[in-house]
Amino acid sequence: MATNGASDTIVPFLLERDKYEHWTIFLKNYLLAQDLWDVVEKGTDALLSSDKVDQTKKNAAALHAIHMTCSPHVFTLIKDISSANEAWNKLAEMHQHWQSPFLHKPPTSAVSLRGAERQTASRLEWAINKADWKTVHGIFLESSHRINRIINDDNQTALHVAVLAGAVEIAEELIQRMSETDLEIQDIVGSTALHLAARRGKKIAECLVEKNPKLPTLTDERGFIPIVGACASGDEDLTKYLYSKTPEVLLSPHDGKNGPPLLNYTIIGQMFDISLDLLQKYPSLAVTKDDGNLTPILILSNEPSAFFSGSGLGFWQRLIYHCKY
Repeated sequence: MATNGASDTIVPFLLERDKYEHWTIFLKNYLLAQDLWDVVEKGTDALLSSDKVDQTKKNAAALHAIHMTCSPHVFTLIKDISSANEAWNKLAEMHQHWQSPFLHKPPTSAVSLRGAERQTASRLEWAINKADWKTVHGIFLESSHRINRIINDDNQTALHVAVLAGAVEIAEELIQRMSETDLEIQDIVGSTALHLAARRGKKIAECLVEKNPKLPTLTDERGFIPIVGACASGDEDLTKYLYSKTPEVLLSPHDGKNGPPLLNYTIIGQMFDISLDLLQKYPSLAVTKDDGNLTPILILSNEPSAFFSGSGLGFWQRLIYHCKY
């Protein structure tokens, strides 16, 4: 746990619940540079070295780096863990909890399923996860269960479940049968089917947007539109597609929520053509902080590979220009 500026050379900020994704990028690169990533990723037992002293030293050094870059509150969550691998995994587990604060406290709008209805919904969800369209179709035909009905405690429709399961054919069938308004249904954390599809490939996303062009503009509970999730997942093809379907005004720094993280994620994913297009439209994004208080300059300082590609050098030059003018 850092109490002064000693962690600045590792990560330029302390880990808080809203900074996890950026923190992992900085710290992983540091650990790789120090030849410590293996002990974090695999644990000491998986190291090729038979030197127990060397293994112990590497574990201690990696664990120290993790401790030094945690805020006091986060540090208390891992202070009793002696393995760098276990500490890293614990923080990843906590991140999932932090990202889904509503899962343990359903909102008042949550649908309560009971009796036969719950049994039907459970059968439906099971069939979707098995990619069994014949059974799914049969359940809808034999029951009064509407295609847009919530089927689980996460306030998800059959379409949400199909997208999460990667059941492309079932998702396509459901999209054809659902209305445009049905496609806007949000689950317990405000995700539409497109928010979920944005992290799982282009095919379903295209079907959704073709049916309802409004979907790329809808926000989840955190205020993010689907393209941010697509870019964060590193899917360049899908990001470019959603970028072409997202009104540029939603990415304005004046809107404040989606433009800054999108720009930062395009830099992390080296999608520099999108980065430059964003900067051309909104130059002030170059110095606008995202929710984690990160700017493009700070992100780029930890992405040395951007220096060495032809597009990378041009990007640096353009970014510096936007920062100056």
